[in-house]
Amino acid sequence: MIRKFLKITLKSALCSGSGYSYAGVIDSDTCYDELGLPYIPARRLKGCLRDVAFLLEEKTDYFGETGQGFDTVTPISIFDAKIEKYAEIAPALRSELSARHITVEDVLAQYTRVVAQTSVDDNGVANDNSLRFTRVVNRFDPLTGQELIFLAPVEIEFESEEKENDVASFLSKIAKGLRHMGLNRNRGFGNVRCELVDCDETPDVEVCEKELQENEKAELRYTIVSESPLMISKNSNAESESYINGQSVLGFFATRYLMDRQADEEFERLFLKNNIVFSPLYPSNEDGTKIFYPAPLSVCRLKKTKKFVNATLEWPKADNTDLDPRNGNQPKKLKGKFLSFIDDKVELTEVSKEIIYHNRRPNEENNVEQQLYSAEAISAGQYFSGTICGSLQDVKIMAEILKEGRMSFGKSRHAQYGRCRVISAEIGKPEAHCQDFGEGDSVLVTFLSDAIFMDDNGYTVDTDTVREKVKLALNIENAEDKYAEIDVKELTGYYGKWNLKRQAIPAVAAGTTFEFCLSNKPFLPTGLGEKIGEGFGIFSIRKNTKDWEIKANENDETNISTQKVSTDVIRPILSAIEITDLKAEILKYVNQNVTKTRLTASAVGRLTLMLAESKFGTNSKVALAKLDKKIADWKDEDKQKDAEKFKEKYTHSDDIEEILSKSKYIGSEDKDDLRLYSLEQALVLLKYNKKSEDENNG
Repeated sequence: MIRKFLKITLKSALCSGSGYSYAGVIDSDTCYDELGLPYIPARRLKGCLRDVAFLLEEKTDYFGETGQGFDTVTPISIFDAKIEKYAEIAPALRSELSARHITVEDVLAQYTRVVAQTSVDDNGVANDNSLRFTRVVNRFDPLTGQELIFLAPVEIEFESEEKENDVASFLSKIAKGLRHMGLNRNRGFGNVRCELVDCDETPDVEVCEKELQENEKAELRYTIVSESPLMISKNSNAESESYINGQSVLGFFATRYLMDRQADEEFERLFLKNNIVFSPLYPSNEDGTKIFYPAPLSVCRLKKTKKFVNATLEWPKADNTDLDPRNGNQPKKLKGKFLSFIDDKVELTEVSKEIIYHNRRPNEENNVEQQLYSAEAISAGQYFSGTICGSLQDVKIMAEILKEGRMSFGKSRHAQYGRCRVISAEIGKPEAHCQDFGEGDSVLVTFLSDAIFMDDNGYTVDTDTVREKVKLALNIENAEDKYAEIDVKELTGYYGKWNLKRQAIPAVAAGTTFEFCLSNKPFLPTGLGEKIGEGFGIFSIRKNTKDWEIKANENDETNISTQKVSTDVIRPILSAIEITDLKAEILKYVNQNVTKTRLTASAVGRLTLMLAESKFGTNSKVALAKLDKKIADWKDEDKQKDAEKFKEKYTHSDDIEEILSKSKYIGSEDKDDLRLYSLEQALVLLKYNKKSEDENNG
């Protein structure tokens, strides 16, 4: 595999349209992430490169065909173009945003601006209702003052190294021909310089190994972070699962395995015989110590009081009216939510998702019409953790694949979606996922992933049949049935190799819960039901002893890094945001006090002219000093004193100094600029106040 960067340098403002608009404010918005940083979607880049290849009469197959949708598989993988040094800037911004020192809108304002345009008639007069507002990315970087640079990771993967080098040369040639992209590219926007450059990334990950015997069972525990949105197949083409299912994980490892090996007997043993169990990747915190699983159907939230309750316990409770559903306090399922169980502490979280819009171009050859469509995706920047269980030898083979440091899942993973980075990985003994049980214990068996069961007639989701099969697998056939809450779904999928949909299979959905009263100690298999190796039938079993207290994960720990980061790299942005905030406070102060002066209209005009002369060709500090000299030369002593007081009030008064003392990031030059700004605003407002007074008196 060859890894490169597509380097895009802005030569004008750019609008890479997101498809969103805000009535009366913005008609065409540009793409930006949850931090307020602009980016260029990979599918947009791939389409532009394909157009260039077509114009140069080069081969376009490497970029896919129009109308293929999200299931396109190509040898060139292109991912979102993000601003240069994004890996350094993003953690610092995330830290400031989480501390609520700044807002996303503050960051966005540093990188973008809103421009207006109208259409005109033959006489040059604007047509009615033609005013449009577009948010564009500024040409220059607010951090460096240089032209803004975007970097898009590119991966080229072919059967031979020679072929990969040929494709890299081809892509380098095409990249140089890309000169325009985005909206209004024929109206001055979207002028860029594009080139293919070497990638200095070293994504390799060290896999920690604990001492194990060769014949022991082993478990590979690993944590990843999504660097781009993820679209994990669901029943609906427009929706995405909330976690990465085991089929997707197995598919990734099988694909990477076949890059260097053949589909031989060993491949069949590893991936087709359930000898290795690939668990789904569930939401987690950064180090993978806290994993959130699909919420059991037995856990509900009451409609009125919002209290979390365990539905397997007997309620309504006579001694607690808050838990009485007869008062309209009905229990609601936590569908789409995830819970983390650590001892008696239970936390609730939810995976962040977004809606992304795409424009499909028409293709007459393939009879494809133009269409604007949308897709749901798991947002980037979230952590997921999972395990791979099997023999030590087999797990080590998977660990070698994981050492590459990169993973990709779901639809359109060759353009814009599915890119993940491995954070950590460790091989050790399989962790016990249960407590010690004995006769008479009441236990809850909860499915952490979807499960597939079969009887003599084929696939089944019948509650009684599934319950008996669960009891049989756990060797607790004589256990007393106490509670069952089952949810079903239809499993579908897609065979990328054959461009065909998978057979639809009825399954028991994750979160399904059974309660049993044990008559003996249970046996604990790796999974329940069929296709365990693909991550189906993963379950947990725990004692049902009391009503758990669930705490909502308000800090959203699955998305925020816990590491302390330096904000030095974004200091220019923080300074600019701070200056904007201080200007707002100064303007408020000026508005409240500008009428309290003895200056006449002529004195205001003269002082305004003196200030304009003083600041010409120099900095604010020198300009204020020159203004002092000019005021001192004023012959009328009364007007001179009034001017001195006015200038002092809006540049060095206690109120102004108090406002400036709130600053954390700006220097003395910026403070002098703000003093000059305060004086200028005071003179402007005073000028119009005097004019209004004269008109009223006249």
